[in-house]
Amino acid sequence: MKNMEEKLISFKTAKLAREKGFILNKENEPIFEIYLEDTKLYYDSDGWVSNSTDIIYAPTQSLLQRWLREEHKITLVIYPSLRNGKVVQWEFDIYTDLADAYYESDINSNTYELALEQGLIEALNLIEI
Repeated sequence: MKNMEEKLISFKTAKLAREKGFILNKENEPIFEIYLEDTKLYYDSDGWVSNSTDIIYAPTQSLLQRWLREEHKITLVIYPSLRNGKVVQWEFDIYTDLADAYYESDINSNTYELALEQGLIEALNLIEI
């Protein structure tokens, strides 16, 4: 079995998440990476943390997905599209608690992680600030 590793969100997604109110610090979750002007900076979870507005924290995709679900009642579901029993692409649906409203993607992705990243962006765009 391949070594499974959590994927971090992209700079674009991290910037949008911060604009929508996502805050990450070492009190609530370990920080794996931060972005500064599109540059990744690495450090360990006991290391440097700053409140600078120039720094954008890069959580894992699953952590941001959980935040959307718990804080904004937005559920993102990723599922495969099959042909002859084989996955040909990945798609996503977004469900909200607003009268069971949902958003069905018309974006098709080659990987689960890419579909999740695209879904996270669409879900973040549903949050009004």
